[in-house]
Amino acid sequence: MKFQKLRYLLLASLLLTLTGCWDRQEINDVAFVMGTAIDKSDKQYRATLQIALPGQLGGAGSKGGGGGTSGGKSYLMQSAEGKTLREINNRQQKANSRELNFAHRRVILVGEDMARSGIEPIIDILGRIPENRLSALMIVTRGEAKKVMETDIPLEKFPSESIRELALTSMKEPRSLKHVVNIMIADGVDLALPYAIVEKSDAKLIKMEGLAVFKNNKLRGFLKSDQATGALLAMGEANQPELVVPPPAGEEEIAVQIQEYKLDVKPIVNGDKITMKMSIEGRGVVVENESNYDIDSEKNVQALEKKLNQKIKDDILKAMDRLQNEYKADVVGFGKIIYNEQPGEWKKIQNRWGEIYPEVEVEVKADIHIENLGAVITPLGRKESHLIND
Repeated sequence: MKFQKLRYLLLASLLLTLTGCWDRQEINDVAFVMGTAIDKSDKQYRATLQIALPGQLGGAGSKGGGGGTSGGKSYLMQSAEGKTLREINNRQQKANSRELNFAHRRVILVGEDMARSGIEPIIDILGRIPENRLSALMIVTRGEAKKVMETDIPLEKFPSESIRELALTSMKEPRSLKHVVNIMIADGVDLALPYAIVEKSDAKLIKMEGLAVFKNNKLRGFLKSDQATGALLAMGEANQPELVVPPPAGEEEIAVQIQEYKLDVKPIVNGDKITMKMSIEGRGVVVENESNYDIDSEKNVQALEKKLNQKIKDDILKAMDRLQNEYKADVVGFGKIIYNEQPGEWKKIQNRWGEIYPEVEVEVKADIHIENLGAVITPLGRKESHLIND
């Protein structure tokens, strides 16, 4: 009798797991948002959604997904304005026959004007609604975010996915919404995000041009080219960067890719006088030698390494000079490093860090060894008699 009651109780408990899909949504009733572009419009916001058209996902001329059209783009762009992002989303929902679903959104673009006015107001809704992905990547655009988002890229069905792939390779640790929030609420570090542009020479080409630098969560300016590389190296976020250096002797240039490197930053604190000793060690590979410099000897390779390490040092110091004196933004996180290494000293200077940071002395030591010269050693197409040694 006892076992029979237990069996009935077990069977009854199983009913709780067999209630069916009471909250299901038919695919025909959902509009999947792939990306969002947020811009500033007068005193309001403008949000542009990139919505997948299911009928186009099978390729040109496909039919399915309960909607869409055959042929044409695989996405729809929809913009609306409002005082808050929530108000905008509500307006966009009222203009859609399907329920907007943000669970698949993986890219959030922030326009230049929006970023300069401050990103704090728009962060809340992006993290408060559980449907929103905290893993979505946040990227700043030069100019309007909408124009970048609606760029029709031939290789991808959705421009937002192309932008995401570019952002994934721009830094070692891509700037997700979660990462952005963690930096915004942390002491002793400022935010830096990758920024995208549409190439003027090709309206169908988007590229990541460098870093957008923030101070107090407001965009202060941009770093690109060598300065962006220098800042990323100092942050420990450079993702296999390629540096072009002049040869120790001869003409043209040599390109070296840093495949692995280790960054170590040690603070030396003596009251308000602070020195940050930065050390970079790693290995590189020659990926192009268009010069007439002969690298077929250990002596010449060592001379090239010296040039490379000086280039790294110069790029970092130039980036730091601009960050400290023009933008006054601690994107490397010197303050956070002091807090972690010497919390007692940080407590003394924390409230005056904005005044102290521009005066921090930065010392850089680079020690990158070239371990691979490529499939060939001597420059192809050049006679050995034309090669130059150091």
